[in-house]
Amino acid sequence: MILLLANLPESDIMKVIFGGDYMHYKRIELKVTDQGIHERKIFQGVKIFSRSKLSKDQKSILTQKLYLTPKQNIVYYQRTDVNYDQNWQHNKDYYELAYGQLDRETVFKVCQDFDELSPFLENELLEKLKEKQLTGKFFEKLDI
Repeated sequence: MILLLANLPESDIMKVIFGGDYMHYKRIELKVTDQGIHERKIFQGVKIFSRSKLSKDQKSILTQKLYLTPKQNIVYYQRTDVNYDQNWQHNKDYYELAYGQLDRETVFKVCQDFDELSPFLENELLEKLKEKQLTGKFFEKLDI
């Protein structure tokens, strides 16, 4: 079967392995800022992890996302936003000050292994993600 699959495009291989149009990769577009320069990263992928956490002072929100690509690469995306909900009672000047003071840098990293993400995510979480990847449990085909 490997010899037969070797000549197929990757999207067709996934259909054979997972049955039909099982893997639904979508167009992902992420805004990335590096030293004040804004870019957009566009790729095919499926989101496998997402969370948002408040900073200890509750002035900012850290958002982290992971995507799996058709080539089985892992994309890590992280950004920090001002927590406007915390300070809704302040006037417009506060928002402009807070927005200007916040480091708008984002993290965009393409990896082949979850271990490369240890600077960003807890080891326990990385172990769970690795286990899901090994057992193929990111995607479960249901006949319901």
